[in-house]
Amino acid sequence: MSEGVLNGIRVLDFGQYIAGPFAAMLLAEQGADVIKVERPGGDPMRGEDAFMVWNRSKKGITLDLKKTEGLKIALDLAKKADVIIENFKPGVADRLGIGYDKIKELNPRAVYCSISGFGPKGPYAGWPGYEQIVSTVGTVYTEQGLATHPLYVVLPLASLYAAVDAAFFIVAGLCVREKTGRGQKIEASLFRTILSSFRQHNVDFEGMFRAPWGPTGPLPLYRPYQCKDGKWERLSSSSRRAMHRSCP
Repeated sequence: MSEGVLNGIRVLDFGQYIAGPFAAMLLAEQGADVIKVERPGGDPMRGEDAFMVWNRSKKGITLDLKKTEGLKIALDLAKKADVIIENFKPGVADRLGIGYDKIKELNPRAVYCSISGFGPKGPYAGWPGYEQIVSTVGTVYTEQGLATHPLYVVLPLASLYAAVDAAFFIVAGLCVREKTGRGQKIEASLFRTILSSFRQHNVDFEGMFRAPWGPTGPLPLYRPYQCKDGKWERLSSSSRRAMHRSCP
């Protein structure tokens, strides 16, 4: 690891769950000054052991972006930031008042990175960007070649790969800014990354993909089921607000 390469670079991290926070952590590990912004109640991953891994080397602040005072503080921080990272569902950042157009108006030198499940356009753009849904559509669970049914993958590959992609794109954006003096918006998505990366792997060891609870997942509402017609359907209920469904 090259320590201090990004010394002096200020990052405002609106990320949650895995991809956004992990991308920001990679920058922090290279010396960037990262401030993680959490909503009241905290990142949904707070309380999980992995939260400390994906959010190490950062400072933190809690802001309610739906309130005038919270949004004002966030925008004041954005004015001084070199990098903005968010991984909300497409359109949410705009509704919260921290979308690219607003940030560009306040800070045209900022490199703004948006990470989503399926990208800002296309037939899947409005789908929830949860790891299990993206991996299902991206054929991760059916491409193992280890069994006759989809296998649950323990590692959040789509999120981790997308985070590495995003960090690379951000550094490239900073390099361009050094030449032009202008920032830009960068798009990264879990789906794009898993399609371009996963099929390069030739995995032949079964243990990596089998969790102690079995090959299909830990919870009744968070696993695939084989239907009467022989096809498989994925349930992914990771919050109380809604249960999202994805069919391979």
